[in-house]
Amino acid sequence: MKPFAVRLRFRGDLDFFLRSKTQSRTVERSLSEKTSVKDVIESCGVPHPEVDTILVNGQSVSFDHTLTNDAEMEVYPVGNYDTLSTEKYLQTSESLVFVADGHLGKLTRDLRLLGFDVA
Repeated sequence: MKPFAVRLRFRGDLDFFLRSKTQSRTVERSLSEKTSVKDVIESCGVPHPEVDTILVNGQSVSFDHTLTNDAEMEVYPVGNYDTLSTEKYLQTSESLVFVADGHLGKLTRDLRLLGFDVA
């Protein structure tokens, strides 16, 4: 297979995970075989649970989308709903409600501090 290039633009605060020491939010990768977008994103140091939307050449795709040609990717973090008009989100955004037993007081407190609804 002929080598091809992929340019990734990380939006929001995903640049926190980038391994490079530069302040750029754009990473270029040269690939020589078919690769899923999930593998390309994780090779940059960004864990996939932090990613909510992926656009490849302007099209919304899922983690299992395979790259075979030159591509421009935009990667958006979880909770960045205001800037996108797409309907396809990769992470669930449901509110979690917990019920904790009486002996789990410290866990209950910690979950409440993190913003979870705990009874």
